[in-house]
Amino acid sequence: MDSAQLTKTYKRTLQNVINYYNRIINYISRMRLNYRTKKYYIGLYQRRFAQHNKSLNTQYHNRLISLVNPSEITITKNKKGLLIGINYNGTDAQLNGCINDTASIHTALTSSYGFKAGDISIITDDTEKKPTRDEILSAFKCLAKAISPR
Repeated sequence: MDSAQLTKTYKRTLQNVINYYNRIINYISRMRLNYRTKKYYIGLYQRRFAQHNKSLNTQYHNRLISLVNPSEITITKNKKGLLIGINYNGTDAQLNGCINDTASIHTALTSSYGFKAGDISIITDDTEKKPTRDEILSAFKCLAKAISPR
């Protein structure tokens, strides 16, 4: 299976999981239960969905990374990296796992691809430098300077 097929399968599976939990939550909201009970069960299934989604996301990324053979990558000098993970915490567009993905990619780059930890810049919601437009552009400029021939 190549990355395109894997991504297609992941998206289809994720959509099925979303539909499944939405059906359950809609069913609970239509039931003749008091407000507190409905709120409890809806919260329960929302948490189960979050766990299920996190598990699917982890499996997808692990399989995606496994498709790349580290021995096929032959960059020998001037290896630099920039990893950006934005979860958009506290917004309507909040994501889960982006910062964890950044850490996973960092680990893969240093352990399997020969990058030095100091040669990889990381910008996330949790780092000192926040992932603002200006910080990201500045990080790209620093990266371009670092890899340009002297």
